[in-house]
Amino acid sequence: MSPIQAVLAKLPDAKRTPQGWRAKCPGHKDTNPSLDVAEGDDGRVLLTCRAGCDSARVVDGMGLGLKNLFPPREPRRQQPTIYQIKDAQGQGCRACPRRLPRHREERSGAQEAVLET
Repeated sequence: MSPIQAVLAKLPDAKRTPQGWRAKCPGHKDTNPSLDVAEGDDGRVLLTCRAGCDSARVVDGMGLGLKNLFPPREPRRQQPTIYQIKDAQGQGCRACPRRLPRHREERSGAQEAVLET
């Protein structure tokens, strides 16, 4: 279920408008619909309560969390760095794949290790 579908499921009185939807705000006792709901270009849900409720209060009133307003992020896959392990004479004896945080790789600069034999 997309974020906009999850939000609209919690707002059964939502009516379609040219900009998105308008509904009664669950963040306060609303007799006149004052909550504007729209979908951003990246799939996030945009909420505006014309009576002044902040997004956290509106989302809490729906029984959701702020994270429910955003689409899931794709996990970043980090490629392993291959370190050449060398003996004291400088001969390569094995390769060792390791995953280091990117900032540590950039900071260290070195990608060789020497084994004392």
